[in-house]
Amino acid sequence: MRILHLGLEDHRRPGSGGGSARNHEVNRRLVARGHEVEVVTARYRGAQARCEDGVAYRHIGIGIGIGNEYFTSLLAYQALLPAVVIAAGARAQRPDLLVEEFAPPWSSLGVNRLTSIPTIGS
Repeated sequence: MRILHLGLEDHRRPGSGGGSARNHEVNRRLVARGHEVEVVTARYRGAQARCEDGVAYRHIGIGIGIGNEYFTSLLAYQALLPAVVIAAGARAQRPDLLVEEFAPPWSSLGVNRLTSIPTIGS
């Protein structure tokens, strides 16, 4: 199964919380069971697309130099999610499952309304 996880925060981001560490552990275990997992997170200074423990990480938004960098990167991430979800649905290798991570300052963007890909919230 191909899984696209809208993960908000990369566990390698300085100051990231336990939720992002939990997400990596769950995703790592899914990969170990034969699933393909891509996580889309907010960009931060020094972020690099990578594959770690079989989990692919991609960063979107901005992550440097504008006001409160952390808050700005999260807002940019949230603003770009609809485009990411719509593009995922148009891919030849579209995901079989979309996982939306609930995130502050609101819990969900309701990305399930933007796609026919089965979606769960975490």
